[in-house]
Amino acid sequence: MARKSETEVLVVGAGPVGLITALQLRHQDIDVRLIDRGYWTSKESYGLALHPPTLRLLAELGVDKPLLEDGLKISQLILHLDGKRVYTHDLAASGGEPGYLLVAAQQRLELALVEALRTEGVTVGWNQELLELDSPEEEAEAVVSHLGDVATGYGVSDLARVEQERETVRARTVIGADGYGSTVRQRLGIPARRYHAPVNYEVFEVEAEASSLPDSMNVFVGSGGSSAVLWPMPGGVCRWSFEMPAAEAQDLTVSRLRQLIQEHAPNHMPELHNLRWAASVSFAQHLAESLHRGASWLAGDAVHQTLPYAVQSLNAGLQEGYRLAKALDWGTGSRRAGLLDDYEREVHGEWEALLSLSPLLPATAGLDPALRNRLADLVAALPATGEPLIESARAMITALKQPAANP
Repeated sequence: MARKSETEVLVVGAGPVGLITALQLRHQDIDVRLIDRGYWTSKESYGLALHPPTLRLLAELGVDKPLLEDGLKISQLILHLDGKRVYTHDLAASGGEPGYLLVAAQQRLELALVEALRTEGVTVGWNQELLELDSPEEEAEAVVSHLGDVATGYGVSDLARVEQERETVRARTVIGADGYGSTVRQRLGIPARRYHAPVNYEVFEVEAEASSLPDSMNVFVGSGGSSAVLWPMPGGVCRWSFEMPAAEAQDLTVSRLRQLIQEHAPNHMPELHNLRWAASVSFAQHLAESLHRGASWLAGDAVHQTLPYAVQSLNAGLQEGYRLAKALDWGTGSRRAGLLDDYEREVHGEWEALLSLSPLLPATAGLDPALRNRLADLVAALPATGEPLIESARAMITALKQPAANP
């Protein structure tokens, strides 16, 4: 028989969005349990670009200092069309605070949040997988599998993950912050609408001579339909992403990286050293049809995903987790229902506008066809979310119609 337990809020997914949601809930003295089917935080050095509103949020939560110590501040995004610089987005000149992005390792952010949760008396339940979820309006009931490693094989043993225990958890609310393939969303039966065909990328994170790296984010768009992005990172590291016409098997080596840079951005070849990691990935822009069902809610990539250039989906997800936690303050009475309704309406509306690009299409009249055809890429490269993103995109489109005025 499965053991039973209760909590006020069960958060599924211990990535950045789930961690920040749980931390804000604890700051509101709400009992929270956080589970993840993984072993621990992300093991690779995946670089994140944290937008100014995200940095303000992390400062409010008291977890920004280690990131500022280790991260790299970037104040400019530079757009190139067919090798020619055509637009500069300057955060320092925008008037917002702080006037920069912070590029930091995802693991560093997660460790800071895990430590902050530990001081609040919350430890992450690693190796715990959501199996079933029943979510009427009043409260939810989740079945959770506790996983463990056992040795298998004869002679040369191997480790296999197996279920060691099963638990039934009752919660007033379940929050799914469990990413693109969200188990919570699937168990709730909430479909996700795909807006465009999946886009394939080859991604490389590589050590390079620091003096050969730019101090800005660079986006390269080709009129023939290709795109590439160069992010400088702390410690003489950079990340390159190249759009591929199809997912093809390739040896992702430094030689392959040099070949792709030569094809997409020959004037931006850094002095490359050791390859840290590389992967072929695919992004499908999607939006869940609803953010909740009954007593369960979604945040972050469980709701939405867009192209990865400026890490918009994660930055938006961190803000959503915080907003959702604030709306779940049990002491607000009927106001709580209104806050949750606002969360659903605002988040869904913002992402529907962004993924459809409908607010921007009228402004593209007179824009270079090569740029108009790559509008989704251009918008995805801007370091903003929500209404500020739409405003920044309009300003960019206006400037691109007058390229001589904006080098």
